[in-house]
Amino acid sequence: MYAVGRAAKRTDIAERHPGFVDVLAATFELSEGAIAQVDGACPADYGYDARVEVYGSEGTLLVGGPTARTALLARPDGAVTDPVRSWRTLFADAYREENRHFVAVARGEEEPRTGVLDGVQALATVLATNRSIATGVPVTLAQVRPA
Repeated sequence: MYAVGRAAKRTDIAERHPGFVDVLAATFELSEGAIAQVDGACPADYGYDARVEVYGSEGTLLVGGPTARTALLARPDGAVTDPVRSWRTLFADAYREENRHFVAVARGEEEPRTGVLDGVQALATVLATNRSIATGVPVTLAQVRPA
């Protein structure tokens, strides 16, 4: 993966906290040749702006952006849009489902959908992203995972 990020808007925070990033663009090479891109800015005065793009063999998934109607699933059989007004709207269903699933696991009604290895993978991805920003070169997950 390769990432570029910097403190473009809140340089005052970066002065107190080296490594602080408020704009980011990252490209990930996934298994079986898929490519994913993540970019975002926070805070963005013009609206909520977080984007994910995944190009796959079955189509392209585009989610995010600062304006409504920015979620797009483009496939050979057509495109579907879904308006997004804010991060509260964008992630509301996901947060509700996450909470519902957590309670169901705690009650013994469901098995966890994720495990420790998923958390390790997520952490490795963040560490690789941060290292790529700091060094300016692509980083593999193997370079940041413990042996």
